[in-house]
Amino acid sequence: MAAATTITEVTNEVSADEKGFYSKIDAHIQTLAPKMRGKWVITKTMCRDIMNVLKQGKAGGNTGIDPQHRAWCVKYFKLSNLVGADTLCAIDTEKTVVMLEAFYHILHEAHEQTGHGGRDKMRYEISQHYSWIPSKAIDIFLSGCVACQVRKPVKNHVVPKAI
Repeated sequence: MAAATTITEVTNEVSADEKGFYSKIDAHIQTLAPKMRGKWVITKTMCRDIMNVLKQGKAGGNTGIDPQHRAWCVKYFKLSNLVGADTLCAIDTEKTVVMLEAFYHILHEAHEQTGHGGRDKMRYEISQHYSWIPSKAIDIFLSGCVACQVRKPVKNHVVPKAI
């Protein structure tokens, strides 16, 4: 049995919060420049493509893979063999790259571990274990947390009096 199943494959139920999160992520991706949309997050299919490029090694140049894509893959990613399965890791931090399909569950777990501690504590917790989760994704997740929104103080702007 392969240990490389993602969290989204294990849970078949999708909550309304999760649907809302992914719809906000999709909306944000659409606001990005067309060139950046494909590399802002790593999807499951892109992860497979990157892993194939890295497995081919030096012979990848002869297989018809775009040389720029190959160079990007080699520059930013490496394969790590964890628990008998190849895992995609960031080359600089050697931490596991998180695919878009697992964002919600990882962000939710980190948010629970920090006790609704806020953006900075959550970013620190995530950066200890994972790589390639954009800050904007964390901000989008936090904007959907009802407990954090209720706890946030209401800002009353001071209106100056006329002299």
